[in-house]
Amino acid sequence: MDNTGHVLGAFFSDDKNENIYRGLLRCLLHPLGTPDNSTQGLKHGDLIDYVREVFEVDRVDHELYIFEELPIVPKHTQLNLTVLEANGLRGMDFSEDTCNTYCLVTLHHQVKGKNSWHLIPKSPNSSSKSTPSTSPSGLPRQNSLTEGARFSPISGRKGVDSLDCETARTLTVKHSSHPKWNEEFALDIEDMLSDELHLYVCDEDFSADVKPEKHKHHNLKHFLSVLRHNSESERDIGVTDSCLGKINIPIRDISTLGTDEWYDIVSLVPYKGKPRCIGKCHLQLGISYKQQELDERYQYSNDDFYRAYRQFLQHTYKICRKNPSRHVGDQYGCLTLKDYRVLKIFAVAYNIPKLSQVIVSLICQLEIQSEENLSNEQGDRNLSLALDELRMTWAIMQIGQKNILDRMPLTDSEISRYRKVASRYIEVQCITVDELPDLFPPSVEKMDVLKTKLGIVVQLLGLNLWEPSCDPKAELSDKLLRKLQSEISSWIDTQLEHVKEQKQDDKDEAVVEIEKIIDLVDTTCTHCTVLAAFQQFYNNIGINYYRTISFAMEKRISAVSCEVIEKMNKYKKKYNNFPANIMMASKLSLRLYNSLRRLFSELIQNVGRRDSFRMLISHYQEWFEESMIYWLQTFRSECIQRMEKALEIDKDLVVVTSLVKYSHSSVDVQTCFAQVIGEWRKIDLKDADCALMGVIKVTDIICDGARLYAHKVQSILERNCYFDNNHKAEFDVNDRLCITVNNIEHVRLYLSKLPELLAWDDIVLNISARHHSEIVGKQAHDTLQRLTDMANNEILSNCASLLKQICGKMQIEIERYMELFTRKSSEKTSSVDELLGYITNNLQTLETQLMPNIYPFMIEQLWNVTLTSLDNQIKQGNSPEFYNLMKQHLRSITAFFLQSGLDDRVLQSVICEEFKDKLDMNSKLTNDLMLDYFSQLSSNIETPTEYFGNLAYKAAYVEETRGHIMILVNVLRGSELPGLDPSGLSDPYVEVSLQPQKLFRFSHMQRTHVVKQTLNPVFNVLFQFPNISKEYLSLEGTCILLSVFDHDNIGRDDFAGEVVIKMSTIRQIGIDRSMDRVHASIMPLHRPKKPLQGPFVVLCMRDWDKDARKFVSDRHRFIHRQPMRTDKPDGFGLFASFLSSFTNRK
Repeated sequence: MDNTGHVLGAFFSDDKNENIYRGLLRCLLHPLGTPDNSTQGLKHGDLIDYVREVFEVDRVDHELYIFEELPIVPKHTQLNLTVLEANGLRGMDFSEDTCNTYCLVTLHHQVKGKNSWHLIPKSPNSSSKSTPSTSPSGLPRQNSLTEGARFSPISGRKGVDSLDCETARTLTVKHSSHPKWNEEFALDIEDMLSDELHLYVCDEDFSADVKPEKHKHHNLKHFLSVLRHNSESERDIGVTDSCLGKINIPIRDISTLGTDEWYDIVSLVPYKGKPRCIGKCHLQLGISYKQQELDERYQYSNDDFYRAYRQFLQHTYKICRKNPSRHVGDQYGCLTLKDYRVLKIFAVAYNIPKLSQVIVSLICQLEIQSEENLSNEQGDRNLSLALDELRMTWAIMQIGQKNILDRMPLTDSEISRYRKVASRYIEVQCITVDELPDLFPPSVEKMDVLKTKLGIVVQLLGLNLWEPSCDPKAELSDKLLRKLQSEISSWIDTQLEHVKEQKQDDKDEAVVEIEKIIDLVDTTCTHCTVLAAFQQFYNNIGINYYRTISFAMEKRISAVSCEVIEKMNKYKKKYNNFPANIMMASKLSLRLYNSLRRLFSELIQNVGRRDSFRMLISHYQEWFEESMIYWLQTFRSECIQRMEKALEIDKDLVVVTSLVKYSHSSVDVQTCFAQVIGEWRKIDLKDADCALMGVIKVTDIICDGARLYAHKVQSILERNCYFDNNHKAEFDVNDRLCITVNNIEHVRLYLSKLPELLAWDDIVLNISARHHSEIVGKQAHDTLQRLTDMANNEILSNCASLLKQICGKMQIEIERYMELFTRKSSEKTSSVDELLGYITNNLQTLETQLMPNIYPFMIEQLWNVTLTSLDNQIKQGNSPEFYNLMKQHLRSITAFFLQSGLDDRVLQSVICEEFKDKLDMNSKLTNDLMLDYFSQLSSNIETPTEYFGNLAYKAAYVEETRGHIMILVNVLRGSELPGLDPSGLSDPYVEVSLQPQKLFRFSHMQRTHVVKQTLNPVFNVLFQFPNISKEYLSLEGTCILLSVFDHDNIGRDDFAGEVVIKMSTIRQIGIDRSMDRVHASIMPLHRPKKPLQGPFVVLCMRDWDKDARKFVSDRHRFIHRQPMRTDKPDGFGLFASFLSSFTNRK
């Protein structure tokens, strides 16, 4: 056989090809698993003939190869099992997400005592450690596992029953009804016809102290007993764990192509005598040779699979060249179905990993694509399918793995071969760069073409299989970059030529150029806006697309923009006296500013802030410092125009909606303010000083606008007579009047939002940091606050004046209604109801239509008007009953206003208190008024401003019978009395009386004797006033009046002064006690003045009361007869000297 094999090998150019040919025949002649003999043309006999055709072996030689391979029957095979995932599992209580599941795997043999299985765990987790991607080429991945990683058969273990088997298990997935394991196992097969795969899905009991480790030896005594006693399975198994169900798969049912299916998990406990499915499990099964047990000649690696795949692929392309109408990939990718079937059987039989199969497919297609003359569209489609399959396979390998691998677990030969062919493919694509569409300006259509042309290159570069030192995209990147820069330069040249073109037009050259520059900058900004798809595509090629176009275009755009701005500044100076031209130029320059600002923002994102200083456009704000003044002027002009137009349109004062209480004009004005602020915030000046100046100007513009709006609204109201169309009827507040007032308030409230809208805090912080001084920041904030406060106060003042004018028009009607109950002969108390009815109707309108913050002020003004009108209507001199009736009316009016929403604090105002005091004073009886008057006189303990001497006296009282007393007054002497005679001296005497006289009508006035020609008279006269009621002592206002007069022989005696003694201050003495032991008192003399208000004034007005007339007449004797003193004021004593010196200093 060896000689024959040597002769046959002469037909192959390489011994490897012959070995591969033999391997293909062997796996087809001796299929591992169930072959597919149902499809015509795909039976193993047909595939054997097809292999001969692919390798171009003579039929005779082919039969000899078959003859040699037929006796070689495989003896050592293994089952390759991948447990992927399960779905729809339930715990023992049939609840979801409570399962802590794992799988037990064993291979059951029918012959007792010969149970033997080798378990080779190959999960991706272990692969990353035991099978590195840099393993020696040509060896299968599982061969790198050491023999120590296998489990020995238990039949050789001493002292163990043949049924006490070992098995392997997966990791435990906790708390999931859809566990994912993705773990691989290799189990030795003894008999493919009788062996069965048993897989048990278990729910781990975590109450156990010891938890099983992965691939730990597990005792199957209970599981094997399950096979014999199915009905007692749960009881036997459930020592620590609960078996949810199992899967039995006969080895003979596994296809030669492998099996990838979902299997039903059948419960061990039947339901009503029938098996019950408790979920499904996804398994991948395949039968392969045990490579370790094979002769070295019959071992096949990934490299052998590569040679076989390339042979089949070359045969396919060869057929395509002979038959151009046939496209590659008509049936299965780039291969025919027969090619796929043979290679799949070979890969399964020799346990070629799925990932290696896919990478080999990609490598071979790249090689053929670079060598064969195949249409790009068809070849790219096949390569794209191969790349998608590679990524999908790698993604599936990651499922359920905790430690994700950074790179695909491939052999060194596979990685090296991939790098070589991929680099060659990329080099071929570099040749066609000039045939690509324009890279600039970017468009979706061009990107689609680029993805079609370079999509495969991008995907190849995206695979993490390249060495860090290797840059396969360098040449392609350089060519594309040069092409991009050339196209950008050509495009910008064309655009600038269009800007410089001048047409016969009435517009100024600067105006035409700035309009074109604005369009150019906007277009450039659009091209520089990052699109994720474009950026990702070019980044994969190694080109920073947007950074390149940003630097290439910015320099040219900035230069031409500076030139146009200089021309516009000259244009503004030229047309400085023409507002329309200035406004148009300002708008154009502001548009250019905003366009450059947006462009700069995009460029910063593209190049980064660290490199932005390299661009001229970073100084764009400095170019417009002169233009900013014109912008602010334009803002002010447009604001005024918009306001006037809004007021003109809003003649009918229609509310915006039923939910608000203001009309469209106020909304339009606020919208105008918002637009000004929005335009300013778009400007976004970075220089702190310029930003502060601009914010101050914008604040001033808005404040002036609010003031102007309030003034114009007030003028409209006055011009329309406050919408009082019927002058003959009474004045009533209407809806239009309220809406107008609300408009002013609505606009005023906008001023309170300026600190937030204009970011005052940020401006203050920036200016403080700029000048390194918090004082500068505080001054800036005070300036801004002062602007708004002044505007706010002025508008409030105008609004208050407006409300007062409205109340003034209502005052006419209020006074007319008051005449009904303020006449001296008032009819009924209810006559105040008509007044309250009128006020009620107007207050309802005010409360309903006015804004909530205006109504309190309005009702306060109306209260003041009502109170003032009532005060004016009520005259003094009426009877106390009249004023008591007015007090009742006032209480009714006060209660009404309080109920209508008047604040209680308003009732405590000075006006209100004075009016109440006035009513209280006038409602008192004459006697009470007299008492009040003398109470004021006796309470006046202030030192008189003019000195009239002192009077010494003693006062006391003695108890009598029946609650009466006798008052004793001893007038002792006078000192330093004023001289009233021409000689400078006086003839003084003292009158002693009890006041008021109406209370003491039986106690007449008494007097001392006259002391001639002296200023220091000595009287020492005792007066008695018997039979006085003791109650008068504690009565406020009762007093003893000591009046000093100068006796004249001709005419009336002159009044020198008086002393008022409160009766409550005199002390009691016993009957047996003399006045000599009573302490004397010295009091200065006072000269009373006529009061302007108070009880005396009320008494003066009561000309209908004779007691009041007599009292007033008596007091006028003291008030009006006060002659000038004739003596020299040099003997005033110590007090007079002090008072004189103090007066001189003043």
